[in-house]
Amino acid sequence: VTAPHFLTMAGEGVGYRADHAMAIDRGKITGMGPRDDIFNEYQAERVINAGEQVVLPGFIDAHMHTNEAVLRGLAQDTGHWMMYGLGPFEEQLTPEDRIAGSQLALLEAVRAGTTTFSEFSRRPDRLCDFFRRAGVRANITVTIREAIDRIYAPGELYEFDPALGEKTLETCRGIFHRYNETENGRFTVMFGPQAADFVSENLLEKVKAAAVAADTKIHMHVQQGDRETYQLVKRCGLRPIAFLDRIGYLDERLVAVHLTDADDTEAALVAQRGASMVICSGSIGIIDGIVPPLKAFQDAGGLAALGSDQAPGNNNHNIF
Repeated sequence: VTAPHFLTMAGEGVGYRADHAMAIDRGKITGMGPRDDIFNEYQAERVINAGEQVVLPGFIDAHMHTNEAVLRGLAQDTGHWMMYGLGPFEEQLTPEDRIAGSQLALLEAVRAGTTTFSEFSRRPDRLCDFFRRAGVRANITVTIREAIDRIYAPGELYEFDPALGEKTLETCRGIFHRYNETENGRFTVMFGPQAADFVSENLLEKVKAAAVAADTKIHMHVQQGDRETYQLVKRCGLRPIAFLDRIGYLDERLVAVHLTDADDTEAALVAQRGASMVICSGSIGIIDGIVPPLKAFQDAGGLAALGSDQAPGNNNHNIF
């Protein structure tokens, strides 16, 4: 493969290389260097000339709800968007609808260069077959939730069902044992408490113990909006990040998504504790008109990634 521009990620920045070529043998990159050097060293059965294009590594989309792709646009320009914009329609989706949505999202994302999908849903195992056939990496997270599924009014505290929490945790354990580190390591399974407002402290502690025992990460929405903050303050008198810090959740095992309602000090604390962050700029910017405190998080030494989140809010799964 020859092109005027390569982004190799080697060294500083994005590892820009001009007028280079890349040798590939049976799906593996075996050489990279100036065009003439590669053509002298290798005899190709096929040459792809990328013309005026840029060759770059596949994108990692670090947080996705792909099965909602059939509901794109519903959370835009809607007050109380999760409950009133998205909720009534999401309740009508069949398992077949959700699979169709994920297939649409996968096609769209692969076309835009995404090769790693961090799916967050109730039954991500139902998507593994076409993730496998597409040849992509899949970091799948099973949603663990204790709040009863229904439409809640603004200001209404969620009702919890411990049996639901235990059931979703057991589903997660089963999917972990079935799929983690399969497909030659392309599949990884993480534990996914939906957020601190959707699960009890007791269940959070059980999830943490299970993730430690499985030696995997916890992929979780963290202080994703004023709704979550309101619920936690009413329940225990603490904002979500302070609550999670109190129970020992802020560490290198946590992948904290959004931080939309966090201030700079809270974001810096998450970074200092060793947790990583996923920022879903397109989704949150359109839904809430808010820029999460990514700069404060990075200034504190935190490691961040990009996520497309969900198409009802941002209309796409395109990392660009």
